Amino acid sequence: MNIERYFRSLGSEVEALKSRVRDLKDSTQWLTDGEWNESVLRTVLRCSLPDSIAVGNGFVVSGHQSSHQLDIIIYDRSAPILFRDGDLVFVTPDAVRGIIEVKSRVTANSFKAAVEKLTKAIELVRLHPNPLAFAGLFSYEDGDADSTRYLQAVVESCPNWNRRVDFASIGQSYFLRYWKKIRKLANI
Repeated sequence: MNIERYFRSLGSEVEALKSRVRDLKDSTQWLTDGEWNESVLRTVLRCSLPDSIAVGNGFVVSGHQSSHQLDIIIYDRSAPILFRDGDLVFVTPDAVRGIIEVKSRVTANSFKAAVEKLTKAIELVRLHPNPLAFAGLFSYEDGDADSTRYLQAVVESCPNWNRRVDFASIGQSYFLRYWKKIRKLANI
């Protein structure tokens, strides 16, 4: 058994799928490229998640408020869905298990803008009876930033617990993960 090789092959598969559409179209059609990249990641997630969890894109709706359109919504299949047609879903905050913003390529500035957008959406979810839902950002390619600029953008965009970003995967070089500091008391 070689788990490292398995995950490397999964990464190679995602890279090959991402490039497949890019190679067939005019380079000015970036919207199509972005939509395809979102679709590739949704497909990979569907293969890895249990049957009780669904993956789509769409909106989180709460009372008179809704999120911006989310690239990936991971939600509980057993929860009531407000609307579903293909991958497009409108769900309530309690159904959400996670949201992911997907980018083809990020720079320091576009990363910061994406994180700010993501933190507003996850706060809408976490302020309801769903504090455990996660928020992540996935970028296929790294732009011009170094890890300190990515970390700084996350810190500046997450002023409180409900607006935290739990992870960011950026190209092949960076993976940022939030770790809650837990204090343990020693029994002496």
